[in-house]
Amino acid sequence: PNGGSPGVYTALRQKMEELTAYFDNVLVLRVLYPLSSDLDPRGLLGKLARFKQVDRVETSVTILEDLCPTLPDLARRRVTGVLNLVNSGTLAYQDVISDLTARISAYEAGSSWTPPEIRGMEASKAAAELDVSRLEAVLSVQIQKASDSARRIIANLTDEDVRSFVQNSSL
Repeated sequence: PNGGSPGVYTALRQKMEELTAYFDNVLVLRVLYPLSSDLDPRGLLGKLARFKQVDRVETSVTILEDLCPTLPDLARRRVTGVLNLVNSGTLAYQDVISDLTARISAYEAGSSWTPPEIRGMEASKAAAELDVSRLEAVLSVQIQKASDSARRIIANLTDEDVRSFVQNSSL
């Protein structure tokens, strides 16, 4: 924590990891800012699209399409301990907004969706970049880059997805 007390999620995560350390058969998966192509309003894309302003932040994210398929493999291999279930690298919020704006504009020229204002003109600050080396070693694969996966998801949105997304984001 930066000087003050940690947020509730951080405090709960720390306590859970402290308690599960006594067991040798527990796997704790750290999921950060889940992003998926289903455009759930609780996911990162849905949240960023509804905000009025977005800070220039880069952070680790969990691309669900990339990482959920690895879960059965982790169970089969009986992996235990704490594992960062995130894609490699970071994702810049302003890049997500830019890619989303381009995709929506390609679908609907006069869209009612207004992209959030990007705050701060200075360079992006990394909020959190988690290490994926243990995840890659356990799975014997290279984890896809967060920025590449997010671009792929946004580019592959169907016109119906975009139409629904624009309607739901303006609520």
